[in-house]
Amino acid sequence: MNIKLQACRLLAKLPLIHSARWPFGKIEVLLAYDFRRSNKAEYEYLTTYYPDYCSLYGDGTPDYFKNNFHYFASVRANDRLDIISHANEHGIGRERTAQDLAQELRRYSLREVGVIKFQGCDLGKGAWLELARDAFLQAGISFAYMAAPLGRIQWVPPFKYVDVEHGGERYRVIKGNIERSFPGTRYT
Repeated sequence: MNIKLQACRLLAKLPLIHSARWPFGKIEVLLAYDFRRSNKAEYEYLTTYYPDYCSLYGDGTPDYFKNNFHYFASVRANDRLDIISHANEHGIGRERTAQDLAQELRRYSLREVGVIKFQGCDLGKGAWLELARDAFLQAGISFAYMAAPLGRIQWVPPFKYVDVEHGGERYRVIKGNIERSFPGTRYT
């Protein structure tokens, strides 16, 4: 096996500081970018660190969607959904709109969630977060908060941080249609 892929698997075994803390419920992970085809090292790292994940691109088997259409059915208003993708201030992935993403999550049975946290560089800088909020609500997905980074995400295990200019806030947070507070977090 490639030494770089082995190193990625080893690094993924280091817990990211503060990353998996969510005392209110569970954290679900969605890979919204085709890491498997674009960057094997990133894919190895992410799927080793998050062994229980859902992917919009499947896992290479023809029945992936058929076997996972109910993947987010048990997600509730105390839970957090982390959506991981390459991004910029205009959107995630390559050509996926906020409406496309909302519809795909409905196909995976997402109806409600406490927090939708996008893990994609610069998504919080432009108007995309508001577009996503409107698209999710229009698709019938209820949530309390939605957040996106205001800078580039740097993954340097055991740290994951958002590199923002001149310090300041690292995430932009907007409210959804569920009244809920998560004390001790940015979601209050």
